[in-house]
Amino acid sequence: MTKRNHKRTTSETIQQKEEITQQFALQTFFKNKSPPPPRKFLTVSSVSEDKQGLINLAKDGSWKSAVELSKKLSLKHLKDPEMFLKYKLVELQALGKLRRMNQITEELKKIGLLDSAKYQFESYPKTYPNRKGSMVPFSLRVFLAELQHLNGNTEDAIDQLYTLHSKCIREIAKCQKIKKRFQNKTKENQTINNEKNLESLNSKNDQTNKSVGQNENKDQAKSISNNEGGKEAIENVEEERQEKTETNELDVEDEDEERPPRVTAFFYHLQHSIMDNDIECAFQDLELEVFNFSTIEEIDQKIVILHKRQQWILFALTNYHIVQQNFELATRHLWEIYKKYTDDPVLISIIGRVHLKIGDVEAAKMMFKKVETLTSRTSLYSVMNRGFYEIAMGEYQEGYNNFHEICEKDPNDPIALNNLAIMNVYNCNVEKTIQLLEDFIKKNPKKNISEPIIYNLCTLYNLAEQNPQEKKILLKYIVKTYASECFDYSQFN
Repeated sequence: MTKRNHKRTTSETIQQKEEITQQFALQTFFKNKSPPPPRKFLTVSSVSEDKQGLINLAKDGSWKSAVELSKKLSLKHLKDPEMFLKYKLVELQALGKLRRMNQITEELKKIGLLDSAKYQFESYPKTYPNRKGSMVPFSLRVFLAELQHLNGNTEDAIDQLYTLHSKCIREIAKCQKIKKRFQNKTKENQTINNEKNLESLNSKNDQTNKSVGQNENKDQAKSISNNEGGKEAIENVEEERQEKTETNELDVEDEDEERPPRVTAFFYHLQHSIMDNDIECAFQDLELEVFNFSTIEEIDQKIVILHKRQQWILFALTNYHIVQQNFELATRHLWEIYKKYTDDPVLISIIGRVHLKIGDVEAAKMMFKKVETLTSRTSLYSVMNRGFYEIAMGEYQEGYNNFHEICEKDPNDPIALNNLAIMNVYNCNVEKTIQLLEDFIKKNPKKNISEPIIYNLCTLYNLAEQNPQEKKILLKYIVKTYASECFDYSQFN
């Protein structure tokens, strides 16, 4: 047998063994029942070569194909820098999902400086007439900020995120000033129109007085009265103009005061969150500075977008504070968001749960009561909140009952199931917990395999199994068969 044939035979034998091992893993895990078919990922050829094709790949978890297609589309739009950046952002997000940090660095070098002239609308007057400012998607700015944290430069990430948050606040202030000027201009136009109407009325009165030679004294009195009215209108216009000038001077003087104080990076501890970004964010109109407004409605729309950006950054910072157990700062940001969304049961529930972590039980109870008022005592939000409250109070059986109630109503709720499993551990029933999590995966492996669930299973195998490594190898085959391409296999280390 030649060396080449020997190598081919060896390769075929290894592949055959791997197939047998995977088949054995499926049979063992599903206990000889028919397992669901393996996940088949979408390819570039199976979707349309456009925005919708990328969204379909992302929803399917086909991130390798998403990288391939976004790269192809970005090269196709080299002469359209706005679309080039949007497709590049999708490519970066997909590479982030796959944790290919070296490739991200290479792609960022190709993009170059985001604040350079080539990414300003003014540089392309024929392509983008009447458009000004940066064409860089806001989500790309956030991506780059949080990427610093992933590369170990947390302080840089903190500075960049806080800079973006400050920029949002300043832009909101700018928009509000522009809106105020629009409103003043509208009032001024109305006053000028009133003045013209008065002059027209006076002119008609003069003509009437000339043609009719009667009641001359009365007509003169009316004319004097009308002239006085005209003078009064002019004086009103001058007063409004003076008021507007004073307002504009005030705006200039207060501009520095509206800028939020620079906070040192020490107060902002970040944790990775960019993997959860919606791929569709890349295609939204999210330029940082474009102030070509023609109506008050357009200004209001811009202010809404800016508030959403501000909340997005605050939520990111809040997540990091919670992971780092810096609950005071997390609470501060949550209360700031709460001012805008006072009737959101999800947000109010989160605020209550963070207060539980701090140990402020009364504040948590108050927030949970508000959730019950907004929804009902039997809503999933309320039952979940009671479950967390019972855990905090050390009432593990009551906590178990609440999470069990949610699982009966919604068997596919991963948060409730995970907490139900934890309650079993507290009740010293590790084997039941393992069975619970394995059964959850078996119901719908493509949907229910998640990193937290797999991490908990691996931890429980270490606690309960005589040979945990063997169980983890079998579980790893299950994950490879059904999980998306972005699954983090370090859970098995």
